[in-house]
Amino acid sequence: MLGPLRTRVRQNQPPTGSTDTEAAPTPSAASTRWERIGLGVVLALPGALTVYFGFSGGGFFPAQTAVGAVFLALVLVVRVTMAEHPFAGLGAGVGVAAGALSLYALWTLLSSSWSHATGRALIEFDRALMYALALILFGSIAQTAASAVSASGADVEYPSNHCPASGTGSCLRGGSAAICGLA
Repeated sequence: MLGPLRTRVRQNQPPTGSTDTEAAPTPSAASTRWERIGLGVVLALPGALTVYFGFSGGGFFPAQTAVGAVFLALVLVVRVTMAEHPFAGLGAGVGVAAGALSLYALWTLLSSSWSHATGRALIEFDRALMYALALILFGSIAQTAASAVSASGADVEYPSNHCPASGTGSCLRGGSAAICGLA
């Protein structure tokens, strides 16, 4: 089903049956390179934050969660200002989850007004804020074949290279058979 789309993504052509009468302009090689680098940095953040928290007291102490929240906020600001479509991946599900998590963070912050342990409420607000920022940042990335190609730097294979082990149903070029366990 996605075979023609994957072929056209690799060739930078619009999908068959599109209403556009003219082909979309292709971005320059420099802007495509910067988009790949930016997307790669954003996609590497969960692992980097896990390593940071793992070697910084496990993320238990207040300073680590505050640094994580500030860092995620800065990355989100850079993404909003630099990306062409910064919220392309946001849908109803991400919106509901982000809204609920943001309301939880606000409730946690407001609980410091009646709590006898104001510091604990502020510490937990930092943690809830960090989770909300991470959800918004990673939820804003569009889940398309083009983003997979951009993130990996590889071309998407034809459907004949089907990978039953992955949830996507296809593998990326470059060791895909070994990744899927077909080698």
